[in-house]
Amino acid sequence: MLKAIIFDLDDTLYPEREFVLSGFRAVARWAEQNLGITFAAAYHELMQLLENSAHGYTFDRFLENHDLWSISGTRDGAGLSRASS
Repeated sequence: MLKAIIFDLDDTLYPEREFVLSGFRAVARWAEQNLGITFAAAYHELMQLLENSAHGYTFDRFLENHDLWSISGTRDGAGLSRASS
């Protein structure tokens, strides 16, 4: 029987920023291996996109910037990001 549901709305239980950054590192490694973009350049671009109000759309914008926008590419990227945490 379920007795409680816990929501972490203010990073008390898990720091959201570290979760996001771990996803950025995974995507930057993927970009270096598959796109020929250095890890540092890809990570920096993802950080810039996040800081420039791309919350929720950071990976979409990254893919668009590199002419890689596709449904399958988004699924692969999302899976890659989630697997890194």
